[in-house]
Amino acid sequence: MMKTLKSLAALLALLAAAAAPGRAATTLPLNTGYDHSIYAPYPSPGPPVGTPSPSATQDMYWINIATYPTTGPAVGPAYVIQPSLPWAGVTMPNAHWVGARNTFSSVAPTSFATPGYTIFRKCFCLSEGYKNARLNFQVRADDSLQVWLNTQLNQLLAPSPGNFQSYLPARSGGTDKGFRAGRNCLYVLVEDTGGAVGFIMSGDVSADGLLPAPARGVEQTFGQCSCGAQ
Repeated sequence: MMKTLKSLAALLALLAAAAAPGRAATTLPLNTGYDHSIYAPYPSPGPPVGTPSPSATQDMYWINIATYPTTGPAVGPAYVIQPSLPWAGVTMPNAHWVGARNTFSSVAPTSFATPGYTIFRKCFCLSEGYKNARLNFQVRADDSLQVWLNTQLNQLLAPSPGNFQSYLPARSGGTDKGFRAGRNCLYVLVEDTGGAVGFIMSGDVSADGLLPAPARGVEQTFGQCSCGAQ
C-alpha cells in the first residue's frame, strides 16, 4: 500500500511540474514527412535514391496550398519523395524530403528564366491564455526558400539559398514572436529553377496550451479537438 501511495505521489508531482509556469507542456514536431498518427516518420518512398519513380505516400500535415506550374490539383497534401542524388547526403533525423508532386523532377518549362514555386503550410493550435510559445527549425530546399509564421510580415527565414548540397542547413534561430490564440500556420515558399525540387525540415513548436496534434488534410481540421472556429 505504501509503495502504491509513493508511486501515486511521484506521478502527481511529475504532472504538477509539467504544468508549472515556465515549463512547456507540449512540444509538437514540425518535421516534413512525419506521421503524427503514429508519432514517427512515414515509410521511405522506396525506390533507390536518385530515381524519380512516383511516390504514393502523402504527408497529410504539410499541405501544398499553391504551386506553379501544375500538372494536377493545385492544392493537396505534400508527397514524401525519394531524394535526388544531390540531396542524398543531407537528410535530417525523423524527416523526409517532400514536394508538391509525387516525384522530385521539376515540371517543364521550369528554368532560371521561368522559375516555378510552391507554398506549403502546416498549422497548429494554441488555446486561449497560452504561454511560453517558441518555434525553431532547420531546413533545406532545392532551389531556394523563405519561411514565415502566420503572415509574410513575420518572416522567420528571409529568401535564402536552399543549401541542398551544403554541410549546414538554413536555420530559424528560434522565435517567440508572431503567435496568436487559435490557429497558427507555418508557411514555406520553395522556388524551383529546374531539374529537381523539394524541401526537408526538422523542428518543433512548444507552448503551454498547445494542442498535441497539428491540423490534418486539405481542410486542415483538428479532428475531434476544437481550435476556435477551425
